[in-house]
Amino acid sequence: TKFRAVHSSSALAVNCFAPFRRRIEELVMPFGGPFHELQFERKCPTGLRGGKSPNLDVLLSGPNGVIGIESKLTEYLGKHRANFSPAYAAQIRDERREQGYFLEMLRLVEEPDSYVWLDAAQLIKHAFGLAHTFRDRKVTLLYLFWEPTDPTCHRAFREHRDEIA
Repeated sequence: TKFRAVHSSSALAVNCFAPFRRRIEELVMPFGGPFHELQFERKCPTGLRGGKSPNLDVLLSGPNGVIGIESKLTEYLGKHRANFSPAYAAQIRDERREQGYFLEMLRLVEEPDSYVWLDAAQLIKHAFGLAHTFRDRKVTLLYLFWEPTDPTCHRAFREHRDEIA
Protein backbone atom coordinates (compact mmCIF):
# COMPACT_ATOMS: atom_id res chain seq x y z
CA THR A 1 0.00 0.00 0.00
CA LYS A 2 2.75 2.45 0.97
CA PHE A 3 4.63 1.69 -2.24
CA ARG A 4 1.64 2.58 -4.44
CA ALA A 5 1.18 6.04 -2.94
CA VAL A 6 2.02 8.91 -5.30
CA HIS A 7 4.35 10.44 -2.70
CA SER A 8 6.03 7.12 -1.86
CA SER A 9 9.67 7.24 -0.87
CA SER A 10 9.73 3.45 -1.22
CA ALA A 11 8.97 3.84 -4.92
CA LEU A 12 11.75 6.44 -5.22
CA ALA A 13 14.25 4.05 -3.63
CA VAL A 14 13.19 1.09 -5.75
CA ASN A 15 13.23 3.13 -8.95
CA CYS A 16 16.75 4.34 -8.18
CA PHE A 17 18.28 1.06 -7.00
CA ALA A 18 16.30 -1.87 -8.46
CA PRO A 19 18.21 -1.73 -11.76
CA PHE A 20 21.31 -2.76 -9.78
CA ARG A 21 19.68 -5.70 -8.04
CA ARG A 22 21.08 -8.20 -10.54
CA ARG A 23 24.14 -6.08 -11.43
CA ILE A 24 25.27 -4.99 -7.97
CA GLU A 25 28.93 -4.85 -9.04
CA GLU A 26 28.04 -1.91 -11.34
CA LEU A 27 26.69 0.22 -8.50
CA VAL A 28 29.08 3.05 -7.67
CA MET A 29 28.57 5.29 -4.67
CA PRO A 30 30.74 8.22 -3.53
CA PHE A 31 31.59 6.33 -0.32
CA GLY A 32 31.61 2.60 0.11
CA GLY A 33 31.59 -0.22 -2.35
CA PRO A 34 32.06 -2.52 -3.92
CA PHE A 35 28.74 -3.98 -2.84
CA HIS A 36 27.64 -7.59 -2.63
CA GLU A 37 24.12 -7.16 -1.32
CA LEU A 38 21.21 -4.78 -1.88
CA GLN A 39 18.09 -4.99 0.30
CA PHE A 40 14.89 -2.97 0.31
CA GLU A 41 12.88 -2.14 3.45
CA ARG A 42 15.61 -3.44 5.79
CA LYS A 43 14.94 -3.32 9.52
CA CYS A 44 17.91 -2.37 11.69
CA PRO A 45 17.06 -2.88 15.38
CA THR A 46 18.25 -0.20 17.79
CA GLY A 47 18.64 -2.65 20.67
CA LEU A 48 16.00 -0.92 22.76
CA ARG A 49 13.69 -3.20 24.74
CA GLY A 50 10.16 -3.06 23.41
CA GLY A 51 11.02 -0.60 20.64
CA LYS A 52 10.13 -0.77 16.97
CA SER A 53 13.04 -1.28 14.58
CA PRO A 54 13.53 1.54 12.08
CA ASN A 55 13.00 0.52 8.47
CA LEU A 56 15.60 1.74 5.96
CA ASP A 57 14.49 2.09 2.36
CA VAL A 58 17.72 0.54 1.03
CA LEU A 59 20.68 -1.22 2.58
CA LEU A 60 23.88 -1.79 0.63
CA SER A 61 26.62 -3.96 2.07
CA GLY A 62 30.04 -5.10 0.98
CA PRO A 63 33.51 -5.78 2.34
CA ASN A 64 34.19 -2.07 2.96
CA GLY A 65 31.07 -1.38 4.98
CA VAL A 66 27.36 -0.72 4.94
CA ILE A 67 25.32 2.15 3.52
CA GLY A 68 21.81 2.63 4.84
CA ILE A 69 19.63 4.84 2.67
CA GLU A 70 16.59 6.75 3.85
CA SER A 71 14.73 8.35 0.96
CA LYS A 72 12.05 11.00 0.74
CA LEU A 73 9.90 11.89 -2.21
CA THR A 74 7.51 14.62 -1.01
CA GLU A 75 6.95 13.47 2.59
CA TYR A 76 9.38 16.08 3.85
CA LEU A 77 7.02 18.82 2.64
CA GLY A 78 4.89 18.12 5.73
CA LYS A 79 6.15 19.73 8.92
CA HIS A 80 8.03 17.55 11.41
CA ARG A 81 8.47 17.68 15.16
CA ALA A 82 11.16 15.55 16.77
CA ASN A 83 9.85 12.89 19.10
CA PHE A 84 11.92 10.35 21.03
CA SER A 85 10.85 7.82 23.60
CA PRO A 86 12.72 8.30 26.91
CA ALA A 87 14.04 4.75 26.29
CA TYR A 88 16.63 6.11 23.84
CA ALA A 89 18.44 8.14 26.49
CA ALA A 90 17.86 5.54 29.21
CA GLN A 91 18.78 2.35 27.36
CA ILE A 92 21.56 3.39 24.99
CA ARG A 93 24.64 2.80 27.12
CA ASP A 94 27.25 1.84 24.52
CA GLU A 95 29.60 3.81 22.23
CA ARG A 96 26.59 5.39 20.50
CA ARG A 97 26.28 7.76 23.49
CA GLU A 98 29.52 9.40 22.36
CA GLN A 99 28.33 10.07 18.81
CA GLY A 100 27.13 13.42 17.53
CA TYR A 101 23.70 12.07 16.72
CA PHE A 102 23.16 11.10 20.38
CA LEU A 103 23.95 14.68 21.42
CA GLU A 104 21.63 15.98 18.68
CA MET A 105 18.89 13.71 20.02
CA LEU A 106 19.32 15.20 23.49
CA ARG A 107 19.12 18.69 22.00
CA LEU A 108 15.98 17.79 20.05
CA VAL A 109 14.31 16.42 23.18
CA GLU A 110 14.67 19.94 24.61
CA GLU A 111 13.95 21.74 21.31
CA PRO A 112 11.67 19.41 19.28
CA ASP A 113 10.73 22.10 16.77
CA SER A 114 14.32 22.80 15.68
CA TYR A 115 13.67 21.38 12.22
CA VAL A 116 10.54 22.00 10.19
CA TRP A 117 11.07 20.03 6.97
CA LEU A 118 13.82 17.57 7.91
CA ASP A 119 12.67 14.57 9.94
CA ALA A 120 15.85 14.60 12.01
CA ALA A 121 14.40 12.23 14.62
CA GLN A 122 13.84 9.54 11.98
CA LEU A 123 17.41 9.92 10.69
CA ILE A 124 18.84 9.72 14.21
CA LYS A 125 16.83 6.55 14.91
CA HIS A 126 18.21 5.06 11.67
CA ALA A 127 21.73 5.98 12.80
CA PHE A 128 21.13 4.21 16.13
CA GLY A 129 19.82 1.13 14.30
CA LEU A 130 22.73 0.99 11.85
CA ALA A 131 25.31 1.44 14.62
CA HIS A 132 23.69 -1.31 16.72
CA THR A 133 23.08 -3.78 13.88
CA PHE A 134 26.52 -3.41 12.28
CA ARG A 135 28.79 -2.84 15.28
CA ASP A 136 31.82 -4.37 13.60
CA ARG A 137 31.49 -2.56 10.25
CA LYS A 138 31.88 0.94 8.90
CA VAL A 139 28.40 2.39 8.41
CA THR A 140 27.12 5.39 6.49
CA LEU A 141 23.62 6.81 6.54
CA LEU A 142 22.65 8.44 3.25
CA TYR A 143 19.65 10.75 2.98
CA LEU A 144 18.29 10.64 -0.58
CA PHE A 145 15.54 13.10 -1.48
CA TRP A 146 13.66 14.40 -4.49
CA GLU A 147 13.30 18.05 -5.32
CA PRO A 148 12.22 19.91 -8.45
CA THR A 149 14.73 20.97 -11.09
CA ASP A 150 14.61 24.47 -9.64
CA PRO A 151 14.50 24.02 -5.86
CA THR A 152 14.46 27.79 -5.40
CA CYS A 153 10.91 27.87 -6.80
CA HIS A 154 9.43 27.37 -3.34
CA ARG A 155 10.72 28.26 0.10
CA ALA A 156 10.07 24.75 1.50
CA PHE A 157 12.73 23.29 -0.80
CA ARG A 158 15.24 26.00 0.11
CA GLU A 159 14.54 25.65 3.83
CA HIS A 160 14.80 21.83 3.63
CA ARG A 161 18.26 22.21 2.07
CA ASP A 162 19.24 24.74 4.76
CA GLU A 163 18.16 22.33 7.51
CA ILE A 164 20.19 19.52 5.98
CA ALA A 165 23.24 21.77 5.87
